[in-house]
Amino acid sequence: IVDEMRFKHNITGNIISLDKDEKAVSDFKMPEDPKDGYALVFVMRSGELFGSEMRFNVFLDDKMKNSEIGYNRANQYIYFYVKEGKHEIYSKAFKWNSVKINTKSQEKTFIQQIPNPGILVPLSNRLNFISEMEAKEIMQNGKLGTIRNRKK
Repeated sequence: IVDEMRFKHNITGNIISLDKDEKAVSDFKMPEDPKDGYALVFVMRSGELFGSEMRFNVFLDDKMKNSEIGYNRANQYIYFYVKEGKHEIYSKAFKWNSVKINTKSQEKTFIQQIPNPGILVPLSNRLNFISEMEAKEIMQNGKLGTIRNRKK
């Protein structure tokens, strides 16, 4: 039976079954579907304890105030449309981080914001691409963050 099941380590290092995860999120409905000519980008944070009340702001293509899409705290997610093509997603805690994406029409991209505790420097964050199943798990257990601009 073990040979037929797939496993992974969760954020706390415990081994969990991927098959059980897929069943748990299979009924979760995404808040929206991508529209023609646009891709849908989801940026989220899981329920980490460190820095949970800290805002992680999300910007599209540059760091200007009018490019802010919104922000997340722990257990929150935001989503927004981007025109197909090359973009850069920026995330700011005390420090900036970014990832580049190249989207296609009606595609979904999932990015997780992960806090990096600083010892002598303030909290920073890193951005990781995650699967749709992992994203559904975070969104199912979380709530919508603050969205200021859903399309740029």
